Amino acid sequence: MKKILVLLLLLVPLAHAEVVIYQVLYDPITSESGGEAIELKNLGRETIDISGWIISTESSETDATIPEDSFLQSGQTYLVADANWNERKDDPSWRAADHEEAITLGNKESWVELRSIEDVKDRVSWETFDVNPGQSLTRVQKTGDLAQDLVVSQAEFFAGIPVPLTADITLTVPQIIITEALRLNPDATLVITNNGDSMTTITLNLNDLHYKNNTISKEHLSIDGPITFVVDAHSEYRAKISVRPPANILPGVYTSSIRVIIEE
Repeated sequence: MKKILVLLLLLVPLAHAEVVIYQVLYDPITSESGGEAIELKNLGRETIDISGWIISTESSETDATIPEDSFLQSGQTYLVADANWNERKDDPSWRAADHEEAITLGNKESWVELRSIEDVKDRVSWETFDVNPGQSLTRVQKTGDLAQDLVVSQAEFFAGIPVPLTADITLTVPQIIITEALRLNPDATLVITNNGDSMTTITLNLNDLHYKNNTISKEHLSIDGPITFVVDAHSEYRAKISVRPPANILPGVYTSSIRVIIEE
């Protein structure tokens, strides 16, 4: 059975048709050698050949080179990680890298660039961001103003298509449309529409919420209904997501992610 995974990140929409640096983990918890990672994302509608593209950093203009026959499909991500990623990544359940190579990302006032053979495709720098170990910079838009384009969030490199959730979004994957802005206060409704001609099985997976150094366990998140359900052809399914924070938790805007697993 073919599976498509969709990451729903509680952020704002992405809109530009290009390959961008989507997420950077430059200060991992477990190991500076083997724990760093850069996630690329294709925001366009066509598959892009990224063979030979280069990850440039402050330490090296050619810190990593993407191998030949590397193609990034529409909406998909490509994970470049430090050598020995599988053994040293912060979370053993994170996916394997698409490409492993020894990379060195500076922890303070540094940067990373994505370069094609012709030009610089994207650049992320972190001179003004307050990032704790284990957190990443995640792109939520691409206006050219990094203060607006990037947010600090808990790093996560699970398999799936990343989709922002704090503003109205529309993401189309084969026959499935997810159109909902999930801002839990304390509830929100995830709407999944099946425009295909056959029923589709959906599974929802929740993750912990994070704000600064505070965590709300995913056990405090609930789904009004089963976590696995069927969306009939040409129909809509609504799942209410709720958060019931524990007593005495620090107020703030907590971020998390939902994994929507689509089985065809």
